[in-house]
Amino acid sequence: MSAQSCDVLIIGGGISGLMSAWFLQQAGRQVTLIERHVCGREASWAGGGILSPMYPWRYPDAVNVLAQHSQPQFEPLSAELAELTGIDPEYFPTGMLMLDSEQWETAQAWCERWGYVLEVLDDRALSVFEPRLHTARKLALWMPEIASIRNPRMVKALAKAVQLKGVALMEHTPAEAIDPSAERVRVRTPQGWLEAEDVVVTAGAWSAQLVPELPIEPVRGQIVAIDAPVGFLHHMVMEQDRYLIPRKDGLILVGSTVEQAGFDKRTDEAAREALLSFAYARYPELAMFEVAHHWAGLRPGNPDSIPYIGAHPAHARLWLNTGHFRNGVVTSIASAQLLRALIQVETPPFDPSPYALERSHALSVSAP
Repeated sequence: MSAQSCDVLIIGGGISGLMSAWFLQQAGRQVTLIERHVCGREASWAGGGILSPMYPWRYPDAVNVLAQHSQPQFEPLSAELAELTGIDPEYFPTGMLMLDSEQWETAQAWCERWGYVLEVLDDRALSVFEPRLHTARKLALWMPEIASIRNPRMVKALAKAVQLKGVALMEHTPAEAIDPSAERVRVRTPQGWLEAEDVVVTAGAWSAQLVPELPIEPVRGQIVAIDAPVGFLHHMVMEQDRYLIPRKDGLILVGSTVEQAGFDKRTDEAAREALLSFAYARYPELAMFEVAHHWAGLRPGNPDSIPYIGAHPAHARLWLNTGHFRNGVVTSIASAQLLRALIQVETPPFDPSPYALERSHALSVSAP
């Protein structure tokens, strides 16, 4: 059976797939990317765009290594994408304010180890930082270096940029099966078979449908957006695993839920009310403004929150860059750079072993 031939074939057009395409084409590869619907419209679109793991001291070192390598690259990459495409990803260095001050000793130790700035604010400083904030807490934690990105604009810019650089995007082309048994890996689509020298699975929550060995399951997250005036909220604010994220145009994202709901992306009133209650309790004036949007996305959850990056252990030309759970955006640059190094047999930027599919959960990487 004949098949259309590619050099590198990427399955999945979220931020992991688009970032992989961006760096692989820079390495001189001819890249084709197929996407089941429209690029960047699943978890990459639906998340909050915080350029840090939430409470990073709760995450394995392997996740924080990816985040720390990625973070300083977002501002220059955003500027490059804006100039190339005319789409501004809106890198926004607001800092992150955490009201969970009881974690300060753990947070301080983690920040000292990893080289981040952490300040402890008293109630007087809090009233200056966020004058509209209502809280009984006397202390808060402040990480001034943390930024956000407007992720729908980021993936839209990336999709346009990779096309301008010569990547072939094939939307509405779902991968139905992978046959890695031949010399060139084959992928079945409704339009016919594709074959490639290297195939990369970046299909997010759907990855295990193509590679059953992957312990990835969808985890639903819901967010509401409030249409507030510009400058109403000055910083990202986090408490009890919930957050408020300001955008440059005044929109405030309130998130998010963590739900085991299979592939059900429907929103529900209970989640909407819980998120709004969180927001209104801390910023009562937000109740004056319109709730502009309420949406849900499906994160690619896995048992230890560490993504799978590297070759499939049984098929050397089948590659993975998936399973990033809640950290797909902040880890996207380093994940794609590691993948490129492994595919191109370059020196990896850091130890790749914790991201291998066959890894032991005891494996870890060290802080810098």
